[in-house]
Amino acid sequence: MKLSSYIDKSLVFVDLPGETKYDLIASMVEKIGQADKTFLKNKVKISQLIVERENSMSTMIGNGIFVPHARTDFYDDIVVAVGIPSSQVEEELPTGEKEVIKVIFLVVTQKTNNKLMLNLLAGVSSIGQDEAFLSSLKKAATSDKLYHSLVKYDPKIKDGILAKDIMVSMDPANLNDNLQQLVSKLVSEGVAALPVVDENGVFAGEVTERELIEAGIPKEAKAMRSLGFLRSSDPFDEFFKNESTIQVKDIYRKKAVFIDRKAPIMEVAFVMLKRKITRMYVVEDGQYYGSISRGDIIKKVLHL
Repeated sequence: MKLSSYIDKSLVFVDLPGETKYDLIASMVEKIGQADKTFLKNKVKISQLIVERENSMSTMIGNGIFVPHARTDFYDDIVVAVGIPSSQVEEELPTGEKEVIKVIFLVVTQKTNNKLMLNLLAGVSSIGQDEAFLSSLKKAATSDKLYHSLVKYDPKIKDGILAKDIMVSMDPANLNDNLQQLVSKLVSEGVAALPVVDENGVFAGEVTERELIEAGIPKEAKAMRSLGFLRSSDPFDEFFKNESTIQVKDIYRKKAVFIDRKAPIMEVAFVMLKRKITRMYVVEDGQYYGSISRGDIIKKVLHL
């Protein structure tokens, strides 16, 4: 199935007015109501659901794509509306960074049609990978031109969500990074673990906060029953003495769990539960592509 199969020509808009993301949502809901009488009867309740979903977490997905959406149990149709804002409206990504909203895809499905919602969101996300195409959408002067651009490009909607659809790309640690470089990467990425790669980008394993903290505790302390003497020692003196000489290759875990980019999301979840792990890495032909945590599954799959 293709994305254009779900886009009604009457639900494609340019020059959407609004100074905030909520203004833009309201503008789209109003225009959809003018084109769809059944939607019009339920627009207040649908609008409330969309805003509630937006309040829980931003639906900006990167590259200027904004995907407000909702699942309902009182509207049995599917809506995929597309809009281009008339002015520059900034919105935060879930990471906290800000982007200008370039294109809006407003999606409404039945509450029981979770698979379709996930696949529609994945189809929209694939558009975000083509920056040249996104730029051409922004320049569409009329609704007709915008619609035909979408039909011409027309990404195919995949049957199911794959690992590559929810993975997060992050700056990996290198085997030759020292402890201070590792600290900087963990802090900047805001994570508890990082994938480790060699100089050719080949996946080697992972390094976590545990290994980093262990590097700051004297080796002899681990053999003692009482650590009372540490109360008078300098905090993590061992770490600061070795922060430039100890490297990631000296402390990392070689047995990290990984999976390929085309693995179905249910396989990812099953492996996590079976192996009792909180994260895994996306690797193909030895190359690292991204990371997936339990939180990513909750935020990107369960939190529709």
